[in-house]
Amino acid sequence: MVSFYTCVRRSLFLSICFFVAVVTAQPEWAQLYRKSFGGTRANMREFSFTRIDIQPFTQLLCSWNALRPSKGYFSIYLQARDTQTKQWGRSHHVADWGAGVQRSFMDKADSFDQFVHVRLEIGKKRRADAFRMKVVPKGGADPGLLRGLAAATADFTRFAPEKVSVLNDLRSVAVKGVPSISQFALDHEDRDRICSPTSSTMLASFLFHKRLDPLKFAANAYDFGLGVYGSWPFSTAHAFDCTGGSFRFFVTRLNSFAQLHCRLMRGMPVVVSIRGPMNRAPRPFASGHLLLVTGWDAATREVICHDPAFEQDDLVQQRYELSEFIPAWERSHRLAYCAESAA
Repeated sequence: MVSFYTCVRRSLFLSICFFVAVVTAQPEWAQLYRKSFGGTRANMREFSFTRIDIQPFTQLLCSWNALRPSKGYFSIYLQARDTQTKQWGRSHHVADWGAGVQRSFMDKADSFDQFVHVRLEIGKKRRADAFRMKVVPKGGADPGLLRGLAAATADFTRFAPEKVSVLNDLRSVAVKGVPSISQFALDHEDRDRICSPTSSTMLASFLFHKRLDPLKFAANAYDFGLGVYGSWPFSTAHAFDCTGGSFRFFVTRLNSFAQLHCRLMRGMPVVVSIRGPMNRAPRPFASGHLLLVTGWDAATREVICHDPAFEQDDLVQQRYELSEFIPAWERSHRLAYCAESAA
């Protein structure tokens, strides 16, 4: 049973976040939809997650939470509906994930939309207002291992840069006890390409209270379809699996830094994608980079990060000026890996 004091704390937190959201209001260009599955479902042949008549979007990112089956795999499919014609586009094969299988796909055959490994892109001058996700267990995969699906939609025509000046009322916060792991201190042949699994390992290790192996994490998050370690849904899928389902992980886009700050206030660090130069960063990250945000210093107006791009573990904790962090994050359209307790 949830205690009275726990309810009071939760209500206070929601009130703070509501106040922050009002003060730092940004266009609601991004939305997150989730569906949970519970219990054993031995006879389920497929799972579906549908939302219709939602805020129109031009892009959709999907992610899933499942314990990796010892045999077989899950196939994930996705389709969207045209806002104007109300016709459904084709069903795209998104990914296969399971025992010895982790591969995304590309499908450009539809004139309305296309799926490119990690995202569904709607055609120019068109929008979608509904989606369907479907998961099919194959090869003897246990259906009961699937626990949840997430769809993050965004309307890029409504995206607007955030005004740093509106963030003056955010309180300082620092999440303590997050392990520091340098991707370049690891014995890995592709050290410069494992920022996503390294950042995800720091997050999952902190939440699970257990030091996880970043090399094993990288191997289990590799996308054989895209040929990268930085495939967004594969990182969150493995984070869920390696923490035993204790926390939900999902890929999303946030509407503002204030939303990220609310997660920090709950003690939840957030993995973000940044692109381009920041003065204190070890390199300009022209092709993008992922790091873990662990705090915010209101006095110095600095974002506290665990940046795996530094050469040594003891250099990973860094501070970036908000005025530089915000543009770098916005070049990746505020992409984030978020976590929440599964309880």
